[in-house]
Amino acid sequence: MNWSNPVIIGLLVFIAFLIVVIVGNTIAASVLGGKFKKRKTTSATTTTKSSGWFWKLVIIGVIGFGIFGVVRYFKTPKKAIVQTVITPKSITERKWKLRWKKLPTTPNGVNGNQREIRLDAVVMKYDRFEFKIVVFYKEQGQDEQALLYWNRVESPHYGIWSQNNPKDSGRWALERVRDDLFVGWETSSTGAEIPLWLEAVD
Repeated sequence: MNWSNPVIIGLLVFIAFLIVVIVGNTIAASVLGGKFKKRKTTSATTTTKSSGWFWKLVIIGVIGFGIFGVVRYFKTPKKAIVQTVITPKSITERKWKLRWKKLPTTPNGVNGNQREIRLDAVVMKYDRFEFKIVVFYKEQGQDEQALLYWNRVESPHYGIWSQNNPKDSGRWALERVRDDLFVGWETSSTGAEIPLWLEAVD
């Protein structure tokens, strides 16, 4: 029990006050009762004593109710207030998919007849100075990586991407249109421009 709680202190003071009133009322009734015996009229004495007992019962009832309320308050289990705060993930913490799709007029590149692809990607850095993405793919069963790097200070309009297997490189650019989506383009060794998307998957 937290005895420093203002509510508890107030209740204790109130109960103590009522106890003092009861004791004082009892003493006063005893003193006045002796004086009333000297009177010949017993009706006034009876009325006074009845009134005194009535108020005693009222005060005792109030005290009992107060004690019951305090006990009930501390015995009642309190529900913990749980507040869930969801902090949005940063761009570098999210999982991404890089997707490109060749237009009907786009010639085949080093990937042969592959016209569309969607690959796992990680954004390593994203700010007003740099944009760096690592893309994961497989080539003949081997795990490979492609690097997309954009130095916005040196080249404000596009970055450079490259991969080793098969050997290829080109330009690229992506613009953030939503918290979970970038839209842009890329070129390969053929020089053809291909639509490019970077989509969050979590």
